[in-house]
Amino acid sequence: MMRNTQQDAERRPIRILSVDGSDLYRAMHRVDGPPGLTVKDKKGKLDTSRFRGFLDASIDTDRMRRVYAAHQELPGRFKVCKEYTTAVVSVSFDYAVKAYYNRGKRLYVRHGYSVTYEDLTDHVCVGQENGRDVLLAIEVAEKGDAAGVYTPVKRPADAALLGNFFAYDADAKQYRTVRKKDAAGRDTAEVGLSLLKKKKAVRRWLYEHGFDIDGVHYVRYKRSAGSSREGHCLFIAEPLYDDMMQWSACGLDPAAIRDQASWQAYISLTLSSIEKRIDIPKTSVLLIRDQVSRFRDNVVRVTESKEDPAAREERTGIEDIIGTEGAAGLDAREEHAVIENVIWDGEALLDRSVFDKNGYADKGMMLLRNRFFKTCAFNTNLQQWFADHHITDLEQLNGYHAAETTRVKDIKLVITESSLKYLKFKPDGADTGDWFRRWLDNVFADGEDAAFGVVKTDKPGGPMNNRMVRTNYQLLNTLQLTEQDVARVLAGSLDFLHKIQRDPMYLRYYGNLFVSDSPEVDADSLTADNYRQKLISDIMRRTDDFEGTVFYRSYRAELCQSIKERLKHGRIPVDGGYHTLFGNGPEFLRAVIDKNYVADAQPPVLADGEIFTRRFADGQTLLCVRSPHITMGNLFVAKNKYVPEIEKYFNPGAAGAIVCVNAVGSNLQQRLNGCDYDSDAMLITDEPTLLKAALAGYDRFPVPFCAVLPGSKKTYTTSPEDLTELDVQIAENRIGEIVNLSQFLNSLYWDAVFHGATREELAPKYGDICKLAVLSGMEIDKAKRLYPVSSDNVVRVLRRDKDDYKKAHDGKIPPFFAYMTETEAEDAASPAATLDTAMSFIYDAVRHDRGRSPRSKTVDYVSLFDLDHAKGDPTGVYGKRRDAVLDFVSEAQKKIRRLNFAANTQDRAEKALAAEQVAELFEACLRVVAEKADDRVYYLLLRELDKREESKKSVTQFHSLLFAVMCYANDGYLMKKLRPPTREMYDLIPADESALPPPDEVVYLFGHPHVRGRRRA
Repeated sequence: MMRNTQQDAERRPIRILSVDGSDLYRAMHRVDGPPGLTVKDKKGKLDTSRFRGFLDASIDTDRMRRVYAAHQELPGRFKVCKEYTTAVVSVSFDYAVKAYYNRGKRLYVRHGYSVTYEDLTDHVCVGQENGRDVLLAIEVAEKGDAAGVYTPVKRPADAALLGNFFAYDADAKQYRTVRKKDAAGRDTAEVGLSLLKKKKAVRRWLYEHGFDIDGVHYVRYKRSAGSSREGHCLFIAEPLYDDMMQWSACGLDPAAIRDQASWQAYISLTLSSIEKRIDIPKTSVLLIRDQVSRFRDNVVRVTESKEDPAAREERTGIEDIIGTEGAAGLDAREEHAVIENVIWDGEALLDRSVFDKNGYADKGMMLLRNRFFKTCAFNTNLQQWFADHHITDLEQLNGYHAAETTRVKDIKLVITESSLKYLKFKPDGADTGDWFRRWLDNVFADGEDAAFGVVKTDKPGGPMNNRMVRTNYQLLNTLQLTEQDVARVLAGSLDFLHKIQRDPMYLRYYGNLFVSDSPEVDADSLTADNYRQKLISDIMRRTDDFEGTVFYRSYRAELCQSIKERLKHGRIPVDGGYHTLFGNGPEFLRAVIDKNYVADAQPPVLADGEIFTRRFADGQTLLCVRSPHITMGNLFVAKNKYVPEIEKYFNPGAAGAIVCVNAVGSNLQQRLNGCDYDSDAMLITDEPTLLKAALAGYDRFPVPFCAVLPGSKKTYTTSPEDLTELDVQIAENRIGEIVNLSQFLNSLYWDAVFHGATREELAPKYGDICKLAVLSGMEIDKAKRLYPVSSDNVVRVLRRDKDDYKKAHDGKIPPFFAYMTETEAEDAASPAATLDTAMSFIYDAVRHDRGRSPRSKTVDYVSLFDLDHAKGDPTGVYGKRRDAVLDFVSEAQKKIRRLNFAANTQDRAEKALAAEQVAELFEACLRVVAEKADDRVYYLLLRELDKREESKKSVTQFHSLLFAVMCYANDGYLMKKLRPPTREMYDLIPADESALPPPDEVVYLFGHPHVRGRRRA
């Protein structure tokens, strides 16, 4: 039990330093002191407030704990939650190095110096360099400064000292910054400081030289896939580097690796956040060869553009019309092409006993990590399969196992080559079995290292007890929907919205079953993020009388508005769910015991276009899409087929969120935009209107097919120059822009169809969209492989249709598009700019909905609670306690608001730190109420809320926070004082369709029957 508790503690994130490279570069080039940063306070202790980054628990951090313990010369700690480590530093590269840097709100300091406000005299600090006076620092005034904030300058500095960066305002007696000019000669927001080092050059210098913090030298370490796209990189304390990199390399020589893009990605797999470690013995692992299915299919084949544009103009025919202009690096042509599917790409089979043993009996898959290892392991009755087929000897198995393996019953995990990234660095001609055992020997060299990290498992997450899923705008925007179609798709959502506006029973249902399924009051699960929703849910379980309060009305109005916002973004609830893709499971099992297995030699259990999920009925036709979903050729319409063999040998988990698919002879993987099976998921729905629209054009849009081979025109080494170039390329990721541009082109396509254009006329446009579909996959893969195609050039050329549209509409774009993408701040939307397409119809339908909540008499808070408030003198001791609570919560709310506002523009680590600080403030409010409040103080606080809300008729953030902490402090004491409801209460309860009551007693939500039931205890 103690071991589990320790493991849980070690799974929590650890705080680390997060510093921009420009700060580190300046620190290493100090003129007025020793080079390097310090993160110690005046007492010489680590200043933990400086640790504003987070390091997720991972296999890497588990190893680092042990390595770190062997280096006692390093400061800091490497332990559990709310502690920190100096072992690694997260370095961003968001800023260049300029002649003066901004240190504080108004203070600018010369590069190479660390001047503070205390060093200023009359707003400036002047020093000498090479025998001449130089401006070391200056405090400038800002527009809007209140009187007295900036004291008048007494003796202005010489203009030559201020240079071109700062100026003296003689009238205001203030120093000001000199701003850069735009093309029209107007001041910009940027100070006109000279550039000393560009961001790329800063990265290059730090990669080569590293940096110092409090006497410890740091060198480049790794960057995870996520951080690499943000341009961040981890640096590690140099004493740890050799040990950690030797472990990370797993017996390979980094200097000998030619494919550094893959190498840098795969050595970072161990940085993936994990929720648990599980032990899988060395003798339990079996490796089988990947199988490839080859066939021909009619596709839009996207290739690297190499042909002279003039020669292309001479071609004719529909297959040549598609993309005849090229795309600065890509061509698209409709043709029959050879498709090659790696049918088990990224997946593995894991015996159910491992799931049961590690507390995952109700899960259908685990996403596992280890060194050079990444797989999605599906819950399989593997040993039962062996028994049923009389497999008792290792010689009967098709694959490679450890030399120590002696029994078939030891085999619990079956993987393929695609999951073992170690094999990607195998020399040509080397034996796969030998390299597999080499990997096993390195991974299992240390007993503790034998554990695999569980990154995630399948989890239910859909509305209405996981019976529904929300669509996305990419799906809807690739369907030819009419206004009447949109009305049908939105009908259930708008009906539910109107019911929430009128009846508290439906709002209670939304909170309990549509968003979450929270049980009774549980202060332990209360958070600073969910207190308003939880408060409404908990109170409305006890009394509908709360419906009359201003708090309830305000919450209801915000909830209804948020529902509308989701709908306008295309987040429409429909029957279905997200399912993890499991490729050719029955064929996988057969290959394990058949040494002659060939994928294309026999028909697969599931035919082309068939899937199997327990979520839907046998024979049901379903619409499926994966994210990112780009265009019409990425839609997948499938028939659900019940397969007893799958039912017998594979366990889908309690959520039922696994879908078995087939890629043998089926262009599934390209249709789903380059999917594999290492936990990729697809949305599956049977919504009739969407399904009908998908079927209507299903055969008219060939699948976009990527025929561009990965490979860089340059060979990268481990030199600082090459790693800088590689990381900068990866950081310049344009996936969001590519997806949004594709959706604009889809909108143009359907608008043209709406107005009578033919498929032949629109073939070039569809070809362009297919290029973006292929390009999106390239951008996603950037962290592990490079392509000889310029994303910048492709996007620039393919923006021409959007640019032409804007020119024709006075520089405007349609309101629906600006709203759904939220990336068009520079493009003012105008109702005059229209496109007749699905998302436009949805946006307008929701915007014009006129459902309103009825008016009702306001109910005071004090009338809802049974409090003994005798002698609660508002001017005496109880009034002082009330005021103390009000003051404390008011101040806390101001801090929370500032933290949340700042977090909007911060990275993930800063957001996490802000959330932690908000949580601490929320807990502090609970403690203050617990210390100060009894019945009389509660009564006075409620009266105060009634008085304030009576005048404003709305609920401020302060009121929400105050009322919530009042209700949940002291183990929910005030909540327990709620008076019984004055009217009988009902819940909306899902009904059994096989035993429905009379029709007039049934309420349908999204087509699902419910009944009004007695209030649950």
